[in-house]
Amino acid sequence: MKAGDFRICPSCQTRNKAKWEFCVRCGESLQGVGLGSGGAASPSPASSGGEEMGQDAPFSWVSLVAGLLALVGSAALISGYRPTPAPTDASIFARPRMEPAAPKATETSPPVPGERELGLGQHLLYQGNLEGALGALARAVATNPDSPSAHYAYAQALWQNGKQADALTHYREAARLAPEAANYRRDLARVLASAGQQAEAIREYQAALALQPDSPAWFRELATLQSQAGRHKEAAVGLARAAGLRPGDVGLQQGLALELDRAGDASGAQAAYRKALASDAGSASTRALLADLLYRDGHTEDALKLVREGLARDPKAAGLQRDLGSLLERAGRTEEAVQAYREYARLAPSASDAPKIAERAQILEGAPVASN
Repeated sequence: MKAGDFRICPSCQTRNKAKWEFCVRCGESLQGVGLGSGGAASPSPASSGGEEMGQDAPFSWVSLVAGLLALVGSAALISGYRPTPAPTDASIFARPRMEPAAPKATETSPPVPGERELGLGQHLLYQGNLEGALGALARAVATNPDSPSAHYAYAQALWQNGKQADALTHYREAARLAPEAANYRRDLARVLASAGQQAEAIREYQAALALQPDSPAWFRELATLQSQAGRHKEAAVGLARAAGLRPGDVGLQQGLALELDRAGDASGAQAAYRKALASDAGSASTRALLADLLYRDGHTEDALKLVREGLARDPKAAGLQRDLGSLLERAGRTEEAVQAYREYARLAPSASDAPKIAERAQILEGAPVASN
C-alpha cells in the first residue's frame, strides 16, 4: 500500500485499505481511525551485517592461508632461513562447516474453529460478494457459535442484504459474547434505533460510552435519541460532554443550546449560542437562533441588533434578511419588515421560499396578491 493508503485496526493491528469501514481480519469497526503512514521497512538481519561493512562475498580462507604463508616466506627470506616444507593439510583450504544444530521443537496452536470461514466471509463481504459472504459467515457461526467476531461479521452481511431482523439477532449475540467491545455495543445501538427500539438503543449507547467516553459522535447520536424521547436535560448533559471534547465544534454548541432551550434553561441556551458565535462569528444560523431566543425572552432590541451586526459583516446574507423581517414583523414594525422581506427576495430569487416571502411583503403593504 502507498503511504497514507491504509488504516490500522486498533484491535489486531492489521493493515486495511483506506476505504474499508471494518477490519478484514477481525471485523472491528475502522470508523474514526485515521489513515496510517508508510514507514521504511526495518532492515532484515541478513542485510545488516557484512553488507554494511562492504563484504559482498563469503570470507576466503584460501586468501588467509596464502597471506600467512607469504608472511612466513618473507620472514624466512629476511633471516636467510630455509625451512623444510611440512606436509599441508588440504582441509584448511576448505570453508569451515558448522555442524547443523538439532532442529527445535515448534509449538503449533490448533486452528481456531471457524477461523478460515470467518476470514473468507469477511473478505467476500468487503469485496461486495454478499451471497458468498453470507454462506461463509453462516458456516463460521455454526462452527464456532461462541465467536463474537463471527456473529458481528455475519450481522453486517445480513444487514447489508436487507435482513434486518436476523442481523439484529446476531448484533445482540456479538455484544453479549463481548460486552467490553465498545464498537459492538455502539453498532447494536444504531441498529436498535433503526428498528424503532429507542429505549434499548439508549441503554446500549450509554454502555458503549461507559467503555469509550471520549467519542463526541456517540454522545451526539445518543442525544438525538434522548431528544426524540423528550429527555432534553439528559441530551444536554451528553452534548455538554461532547462540546467539551470538541470546543470548536459550532454544531455541537448549537445542539447543546437547543436542548437547553427545550429543557427550559434559557440563560444556559444563550450562553451556549454565544460560545458558538465566538467560535464562528460568521455563522448566520447561530446568530439567527440566538436572536430568536433573545426575542422570545423579551430582549427585542438586542435580537435586532444581533441580526443587523451579522448583516454588517455580510450584506449578502439572505437568510439574515429574512430573519430580520420576521423579527420586525413580530415586533409590529411592518414597514421595516416589508423592506427586509423584499431584500431577501432580491438576494435569493431562486430560493424555494422566495415567492412566499415576496407575497408576505405584499400582504403587509396591503397590496393585492395575484392569484395563481
